[in-house]
Amino acid sequence: MAAPAPFLRTATREEVSQYAMLTSMTTGTFEDVKFYLFSRRDASSRLVHSPRPLYANRALLCKASPHLEFMFSAGFSESQVDDIDAPFPPQRAASTRDYDYGDDSDLDEDDSEDDTSYNLWDSPHLESRCDAKTPASLNLSTPWSRPGTPQSCSGAPPFRPGTSRFSCCSDGKPSPSRTGKLESLTPTGDSLSPPDEAKGRVVFVEDFAFRTWQAFIYYAYFGTISFAPLRSEKPTHQAPRRLYDPPLCSSKSMYRLADKYRINELKALAMDDLRRRLTTHNAFVELFSSFTLSYPAIQDCEIKYLRSHIGQAVLCRQIPRIMKALEEGRLLHGSRDVLAKLFIKMASNGDAC
Repeated sequence: MAAPAPFLRTATREEVSQYAMLTSMTTGTFEDVKFYLFSRRDASSRLVHSPRPLYANRALLCKASPHLEFMFSAGFSESQVDDIDAPFPPQRAASTRDYDYGDDSDLDEDDSEDDTSYNLWDSPHLESRCDAKTPASLNLSTPWSRPGTPQSCSGAPPFRPGTSRFSCCSDGKPSPSRTGKLESLTPTGDSLSPPDEAKGRVVFVEDFAFRTWQAFIYYAYFGTISFAPLRSEKPTHQAPRRLYDPPLCSSKSMYRLADKYRINELKALAMDDLRRRLTTHNAFVELFSSFTLSYPAIQDCEIKYLRSHIGQAVLCRQIPRIMKALEEGRLLHGSRDVLAKLFIKMASNGDAC
C-alpha cells in the first residue's frame, strides 16, 4: 500500500523506514516495486542490453525524491501493476540503441578494447567514447595501464551481435522469481493478490544503468553512497570492499540521476566527488566529455579548477594539441564554446601559461 504523500513530506528517513517495515509485517513483503535496467553495452555496436531486475521499497524511494511518485502512477507508460516475481516479459525489447548516455561507465562493457590503444582526440566517435578512455595522444601524463574491465556482477556472458533478445540470467534462462508466496494488497490497495502471484509495481527504466540505480536505492535506504574512480584517473590501490558497503557507481551517472529527479543533496555529493578527482592529467579530458558539455554547473566546476592550475606545465603542453583537435573537428559539438568560456575566465583573471 502506498504511503500517504503528506507523511512522506514530513517524516524522516528513519520514520519512513519504520513505516515500511511495519507494513511488511502484514503484507508479507518489504519490496513493493521492481525495476528493470540495462546492465551491459557492446563495445563495437554500442548496443545497450541485458536488463536486470532490482527490487525496492516505494515509500523510501519517494522519500528520497517525491518526483519519483509519477513513475509509480498509472500515467507513466513504462510502469504497470503486475506479478512482481514474473521474469522479463518476452514481448519487450531487451536492448536499445537509444540509450541517453552513451558514455555511461556504469554499464559493463563487452569485448572491451585496451585503454592504451584508443586515441580519444582522433576518434570519429568521440561522443560515445570520451568518458571511457584517456586520450593517450595528448601525452597528458606518463602512460599507464588500467586493469581489465570488471565482469558484470551478474556473470552475464558478453553480447554477441546478431541476437535480438537477452536473458536476465547468465545461464540464458528467464530471470528467476523470488522465493515465497505473497498474499497482500496491490500498491494501490485495490484488490487482494491471487495466492500464486505477488502483485507490485513493475517499472522499466531505460535511461539509467543497473549499477547506478542499485546505488541510488542504497542511498534512499541509508543516506550513504560510494563513487568509483573516473576512467580518466590514474588507477590507484582500492581498499577491500566489505559485504555491507554501498555499491560503487559513477559520480557522473549519479549526477544525471540526481539532476533528473531533483535530489539536491545527492547531486552535491556527486559534484564534490568529481571535483575531488580532477587532476592536471585529466581536467581537460573531463572538460570536453559529453557529460560536462551537458551540464553548465559541471563546466563551471572544471573551469575553476583549470584556472587555478593553468600555470602548470602539464596543462600548458596540452593546449596546442587541443586547439589542433578543435580545428580538425575532432571534438564534440559545444567544445568550442566551453573552451572560449575557459579563455575568457583566464583573461579576466590575468592567467597565462
